[in-house]
Amino acid sequence: MMRLVPAGLLACLLLLTACAATAATTAEGAERKRPTAVSEIDLEQYMGRWYEVARYPNSYQKGTVGVVAHYLIRDDGRIVLRNTARKKTLEGREKKGSGTGKVVRGSNGAKWDVTFVWPFTADYWIIELCPEYSWAVVGQPSRKNLWILSRSPKLEDETYAEIVGRLAKHGYDAGRLRRTPQPGDAPTFEPGEDGRIRR
Repeated sequence: MMRLVPAGLLACLLLLTACAATAATTAEGAERKRPTAVSEIDLEQYMGRWYEVARYPNSYQKGTVGVVAHYLIRDDGRIVLRNTARKKTLEGREKKGSGTGKVVRGSNGAKWDVTFVWPFTADYWIIELCPEYSWAVVGQPSRKNLWILSRSPKLEDETYAEIVGRLAKHGYDAGRLRRTPQPGDAPTFEPGEDGRIRR
């Protein structure tokens, strides 16, 4: 003899089934949105100076503005990373940091392992890159950190908006981005300019 399920219980069961299906779909979607690095880069062109245009807030850059990253390639293929920033204001005390990077095998230059404090390493993935190497987006597979870099201290508003609009496909929340103040009179650098260590 068939037993009837009370209408209220049936509704709950249907709701739980729908929630489980939604959770599975969401998890699957998040996995699909895992950041992907660009297919390849020309390391020589990527070297040189980059202005930080925007970033996800993080503890080690707290309170810094005017951030500039300077990448240099050594003869052995290792990358030297030299960062400068100002504390609180563009006239504030200068802070410096340095580290090294190693290109991940098989990534065609688009993924690096970087070390600022030995023996700890961090992922550096170039997930978006202008064909002219005038701007780049750097992220991590964990999506914990994100940086937008430019050869000039300020990106055109339209370009910035287009970049931000594509972040969702990498699983990033654009709402967490914060602009990094830069001096208006800072020079623009050409791709690869001042990017090789002179022995």
